[in-house]
Amino acid sequence: MSDRLLIVGADGLLGSSLLQHWLARGVPVAGTTRRPEAKGGEGEIIRFDLAAPAEQWPHFPRCNAAVVCAGVTNGEQCRRDPEGTRRINVRQTLRLAEMLSQQGIFVVFISTNLVFDGTKPLRRANEVFSPMTEYGRQKADVEKALAGLDRPGAVVVDAGAKLSTHLGNGAQAMIHRHRNYIFEQLSDPRLSVSLIVDGHHLPPSLVHTFIKVKSPRRTILTCDAAGWAGC
Repeated sequence: MSDRLLIVGADGLLGSSLLQHWLARGVPVAGTTRRPEAKGGEGEIIRFDLAAPAEQWPHFPRCNAAVVCAGVTNGEQCRRDPEGTRRINVRQTLRLAEMLSQQGIFVVFISTNLVFDGTKPLRRANEVFSPMTEYGRQKADVEKALAGLDRPGAVVVDAGAKLSTHLGNGAQAMIHRHRNYIFEQLSDPRLSVSLIVDGHHLPPSLVHTFIKVKSPRRTILTCDAAGWAGC
């Protein structure tokens, strides 16, 4: 079996980042795309559309593992077209995982924190799923099915948020004094924060509070005035 990695959906935000990450480290990697104009730089690019019938799928190169990033990730599209998106996100994804597994390829499936309802932080892998959205339900169904995949098997990666971008900026003038999205993000130990500290977007007392809670190690400072300052 080759040491090469396969990124399924290498033209998306996550897939393209993984492709470039491994290429920069000299790891042999191939990626798939459904876009005819896409280019993979130094990596091998394979034309593949997860929505196409399995009979039309290409022959994948020999590889050690495959990271499955492809799928419909737009939550609103999943809500409006649950059957159409379920065909791609669940049935076609599981068919692909089974096919890769039969070829001796270990499957890495990118999931989401939306398989839970968000009412409790730091969920454990063995907790009962509680999705509130169609997208979350689809991801949860794939996770359940992959648990029974034969050797070499599969692993699920939770692709939940890790950073609160520009925390506090753009918030409504009035929010609940206790139950609000700022406190929820501050209290979640998985989240780092980025803050706009130009003296306009956030008052100094709030910036100090955010840094005290998150610690300097988990805080990124930025400024909208960087361009005007010649940076």
